[in-house]
Amino acid sequence: MQGRSQTLEGVNIQSDRPDKNATIRETFRRVRLVSVSIQFIKGLDEELGGISLRKGRNSGTKTVVLFFERVQAMEKGRSFINKIETLNLCDEEGEIKVIPSGMKFQFVDDDNLSQAECSFEVTSDESWERVMRFLHRYADAYGFEFQEPKV
Repeated sequence: MQGRSQTLEGVNIQSDRPDKNATIRETFRRVRLVSVSIQFIKGLDEELGGISLRKGRNSGTKTVVLFFERVQAMEKGRSFINKIETLNLCDEEGEIKVIPSGMKFQFVDDDNLSQAECSFEVTSDESWERVMRFLHRYADAYGFEFQEPKV
C-alpha cells in the first residue's frame, strides 16, 4: 500500500495506515506530549535526569525532588542576568509555579556541575494531584519509568 502524506497545522505526516483520522489523533497526542517542560527561566527548557517522590513518615509532608545533570539556567551567566526564584512546570493544563524549598549542587571539579537537585514541598492533596498529572505527562513525553525504591 502506498503511504499517505498530509499536512496538519504545518506538520507533515507520513502514514501507511488507511485510517486518516487515526493518524490525526496520533499527531495531536504527540504534539501534546512534546509541550511538557520544566523551566527555571521562562522559555528555557531544562532536562530532567530523574524524579524522586517522598513522604514524611510522621508529618505526611510530600516532597518532590527533581534531579538535573545540567542546568542551562546557570550556564553562560544566565542566573546572574535572570533572578531565579521559581521553577515553572508547564503542560497542557497550564503552568505550575513552584518555589523550591532546597537546591543542591554537586561539582566534579570547581566548575563542572555533575548533578543538581531541586526539591519542593506540596501541601494540599489538590496540588499533589496536579503535580502528579504533570509528572505523568513529563514521564510519558520523555520516556521515564516508575521504579520501586531500593530498600
